[in-house]
Amino acid sequence: MIMPVTSDSWHAGSGPILVRVEPLIGVPPARVATRVLRRHLVGYLSIVALVHAFVLGVAMPLLGRLFDLALDTVDEGAVNMDSISSVLLSPLTVLVLVVFSAVAIALVFLELAVLTLAAQRHLEGDSIQLRGFVDDLLHMVRKLDVTSVLLFALYAVFLLPLANIGITSGLTTHVAVPAFIGGELTKTTGGAITWWLLNAVIVYLALRLVLTLAIFLGSERRLPGAMRDSFRATGWVPWRPAVVLAGAAAVLVVVLALVSGLALVVTALAASVGGSESVWWPGFSLALVDLARFVALGIAAAWVTLWLVSWERDLTDEPDVRPRRMRPRNRRLVTAAAGLVAAVALGIGTLAHAADLRVVRDPSSTVVVGHRGYTAEAVENTIPALEAAAEAGADVVEMDVLETRDQQLVVMHDVNLGRLAGKDVDVWEEDLADLVGTPLRVGRLEATLPSFEEYAARAEELGVRLLVELKPHGHEAPGFAERVAADLAALDVPDDWLVQSLDRDLVEQVGELVPQDVGYVVPFNIGALPATSADFVVVEDWSFSDRIRREGRDAGKDVWVWTVNDSGLLRSYIRRGVDGIITDRVGSAVADRELGAMVESPVGQFLDGALRILGPRS
Repeated sequence: MIMPVTSDSWHAGSGPILVRVEPLIGVPPARVATRVLRRHLVGYLSIVALVHAFVLGVAMPLLGRLFDLALDTVDEGAVNMDSISSVLLSPLTVLVLVVFSAVAIALVFLELAVLTLAAQRHLEGDSIQLRGFVDDLLHMVRKLDVTSVLLFALYAVFLLPLANIGITSGLTTHVAVPAFIGGELTKTTGGAITWWLLNAVIVYLALRLVLTLAIFLGSERRLPGAMRDSFRATGWVPWRPAVVLAGAAAVLVVVLALVSGLALVVTALAASVGGSESVWWPGFSLALVDLARFVALGIAAAWVTLWLVSWERDLTDEPDVRPRRMRPRNRRLVTAAAGLVAAVALGIGTLAHAADLRVVRDPSSTVVVGHRGYTAEAVENTIPALEAAAEAGADVVEMDVLETRDQQLVVMHDVNLGRLAGKDVDVWEEDLADLVGTPLRVGRLEATLPSFEEYAARAEELGVRLLVELKPHGHEAPGFAERVAADLAALDVPDDWLVQSLDRDLVEQVGELVPQDVGYVVPFNIGALPATSADFVVVEDWSFSDRIRREGRDAGKDVWVWTVNDSGLLRSYIRRGVDGIITDRVGSAVADRELGAMVESPVGQFLDGALRILGPRS
């Protein structure tokens, strides 16, 4: 087979010439991907590094500035429940947000297209040059219409990150369903079935559409046609992409485990020889794990992309070209440059981790809050759950109160008793006496519904602080804030107890009437710290950011996070010294906090840091 290619896939100095290249006919896509990656590993890692740098250095700052500009038009610092109406009702703000969305979609497309186009060119026997990339991208852009752009946004900005099958953009890593939504749905059998079915459908669709980008970028098909072709190619049971992606993930886990084990041995040996006070060896080992994580993820991304492109070419009977080796001189130069970059990254990483390890943090300053008590041991919002949380070591127990028909407070989260009591009765329709003592059941756990008065009395006996969440249902008589303040005063609750609510106006009114600190609960927040006169802010895990934490400290307000149940995230938040964590896993949170307080040796510092590096990113 004779076709024009450059004399070296990574050599831009010579023009195209006629050379003999050998097609790879009948070679499985997985083997093709491995061969190409083996010969051009440094090149693909360079592409991944450049894309990563582009995302961090250009794309994210640009999108952040556009988003802030949109909010500036309505004098808001964030999008949340209190500001969303003013944002959506401003034509200028909506216009800027449309521009923001268009730029975001374009940047996601650019990021995902780069590796795919590189793989296409390699398997066609072409060179990888900037001009060729630009020409290919412009050709793809000309195929995009409004329908294709909207479909791409649904596919790449929402479906892929929600499916979490390993193919996604760095710009969409934060796209997820807030954890509290899944947590609430799975509290009932019907909700749990709905939740898991929804997740299964999302993963299924992502697997069926896994070839979309390869087909779109490798043919003249428009995006709707590429999606249809991907559906046909993957079959009703997409076992092939499922097995390959799961296998790639398994290899990735094994490699990172081996590197982490090696780094642990290095740290332990260095500590035994050089003393246990130095932060340099754990800093170096953590930098090594960081670098290994980046390289492993880069290799996995390149291999999966090559596999998808080779599979797509098989579908159209286009033979892949046997990858040609670099000239020895070029290979040495590229390898030397890559080694230099890796050494610099390792050095900078060592300095950064060592500096971080020098910062003295007191994990005990993070308040562990039992979410509705300790729901793993007892029915939520009941006295047994309160007792279990106190026994597990919770500093504070969060509980919910609703107002009854006779304007009394009952400890309950749901307005309707159906989920816990099996009764289709709303709290606001009943008097306190009719509700207290109602049998509640969750699985094998049973308890009775308590009044706020008896719950508060038991908390004082146990010596545990309460975080009282006010849950307005909309049927309260005027003066609800005043009645809450009067109830707290009548019960003579300690001043170090806390009050919070999702209703900002309500909690600020209560804050004017009670000596206790009050908190504003924010279910979602994108941007700056929410504006409030409350003493502290409670943000959902999905909405937490270092910016909010920093602005909270500057404003003298504590920032708490809810509901954090993942063990990796618990460790991460405790290590970062957040002010408070609301969790269902009280025992794990207390244990992680105690472990963090004991992390002083190099080995302990390394293990703590490695778990944060390899665990979920908050």
